[in-house]
Amino acid sequence: MPTLLLEQRDKPGGRAYVYHDKGFTFDAGPTVITDPTAIEELFTLAGKRMADYVDLLPVTPFYRLCWETGEVFDYDNVQTRLEEQIRRFNPRDVEGYRKFHAYSREVFNEGYLKLGTVPFLSFRDMLRAGPQLTRLQAWRSVYSMVSRFIENEQLRQAFSFHSLLVGGNPFATSSIYTLIHALEREWASGLPAAAPGRWCRGW
Repeated sequence: MPTLLLEQRDKPGGRAYVYHDKGFTFDAGPTVITDPTAIEELFTLAGKRMADYVDLLPVTPFYRLCWETGEVFDYDNVQTRLEEQIRRFNPRDVEGYRKFHAYSREVFNEGYLKLGTVPFLSFRDMLRAGPQLTRLQAWRSVYSMVSRFIENEQLRQAFSFHSLLVGGNPFATSSIYTLIHALEREWASGLPAAAPGRWCRGW
């Protein structure tokens, strides 16, 4: 099928754009792959196995968050280590985090696994999703929802920054984006052994 690609930049790449400067190559692609299953699907569609072409290395911690006051929070996928980090900031927030994680998993199941592949082509399609979105309080912001469970301001920031990864403001983006936390925990973000820009050239 003839296809016309329009690209605003000097070459295609989008999120996997590559810069060249003074003999150096800088890959601007994602540093971690939060949903490896999406990439696996692409390989499957091509009749290939992702494992034959791409190595994803485990990342521990997922992120290291630093504040100007000197505090550091290692955002880890191991529950006990994550709870130790939370306890250092506010012991009461350990239980709050567990409740937030349960909420995030529910949003992940409803908003990603069930509704993530459903086309919303009409207003009626949107209405069908209304009850789930209402129950999950989708009208609230990510930050507002995290704040329901977590007291400490820095921990609130630590568990609401994920919407920034997709260009969203945690204070304005729908709480549906809290699903990213559960998605990372479920599928354990991986670091590509080869930069994503090289993947695109390989395809």
